[in-house]
Formats: sequence, C-alpha cells, structure tokens
Amino acid sequence: MSYEFSVDHRGLFEERTGQFLSFGLPVSDLEELRASINSTWADAPGGWSYEWSALAAKYSADGNHSLAAMIYGIAKFPVLANESRRRALQNQVDEYVKAAPGFGLEFERRILSLPYRNGEIELPVHILSVDGRYEDAPVLLLSGGVDGWKMDMHPLASAFAKNAGVTVVAFDQPGTGESPVPLDAFGDEGSPAAPSGNRARRAVERSS
Repeated sequence: MSYEFSVDHRGLFEERTGQFLSFGLPVSDLEELRASINSTWADAPGGWSYEWSALAAKYSADGNHSLAAMIYGIAKFPVLANESRRRALQNQVDEYVKAAPGFGLEFERRILSLPYRNGEIELPVHILSVDGRYEDAPVLLLSGGVDGWKMDMHPLASAFAKNAGVTVVAFDQPGTGESPVPLDAFGDEGSPAAPSGNRARRAVERSS
C-alpha cells in the first residue's frame, strides 16, 4: 500500500540538511545526493529512498554500520509511504543492531507484548544503559516525532544514558516507525512500560 503525497525533494534537503550533517554525514556525500536526486517517491535511480539507500549500503559494506543506520533513516524520511521506505526502515533496524557493539553502552532490542484494546500488540523498543542494571536507575521513556523515530534519536538517547545515568527506553509513537498502533481514536490505549514492568517480553538482541 502506498500513500505518496505532494512534497518537493528539494524542500526536504533544505529543511533537514543541518540534521543530516549532525549525524556525521560527510558534506561531499550530501551534495552528491542533492545533485542526483530528482524525485521524492520514485524507486529508481534519482529517487530519494533509492539513492540514500545505495549510499547506506556502501557504508555498510565498509563496516560503518552506525552511519549506514543513520543514512537508511534518511532514506525512509519522511514517512513510510511506499515499499522502498519500508525496506529502508528494515535495513535501518538491521544496521543499528550491527552498530550496537560500538555504542559504548549496554543495548537491548526487545519486542514487548502489551495489552491493546481487546488483544495484544508487539512493540519493538530499544533499551540503553551504561551498565545494564536497568532497575537501579531512573527510566527515561523517549519517543521520536512524526518523522524522526527512535533510531533517529540515537545521539540524544546515548547522551542521556551516558551523561544522566538513566536507563533509556526508546520507542515509536502510534502511527510512526515500527509501532503497530495506528494514529486513530484508540491510539492512546496502549503504551510502553518500563523494562521491569512488562507482563510479557522477549529479548531479540543484546549488545554492549
């Protein structure tokens, strides 16, 4: 399913150039992509997600999984409106997990089973801590916004965990990212819980 609305790719560059560079993206790469991209939605050479994903794949092949994850995050921006964006999100997850040993933190990716309406949902969350002793520190719940999600918030999550001594639980809010909850009238009926309080949970990845 696609929902491709009218948006100028040039405006995306103007709006987010500073953010993209703050991820560690070299200026030369950004300018090369700015010159080569001519479509917001095309899944072909010149398309936003296509070109950013190709660059991310190069960084992944070079072993720079952290930057690859950030670039796949750009490839999926601003919404998961089509299949190429959804592929970029999955690639971002894969690269982020591969990058985790370099975070300088204890990291877990968990799938939480949470009550929602008359059933359950499975919500992926990322947990970051300086020592993995989650219950011994205050817990900071951190979500992204409508177009910048939990992995895109990694610099902030990492800084909080390292400098404030908190356990960070990062998640996507309803209607965004990996959240299975739509942004509708029932979107506030399910909410993530702290790592020690889940009725059911299973660890997917752990790295330090």
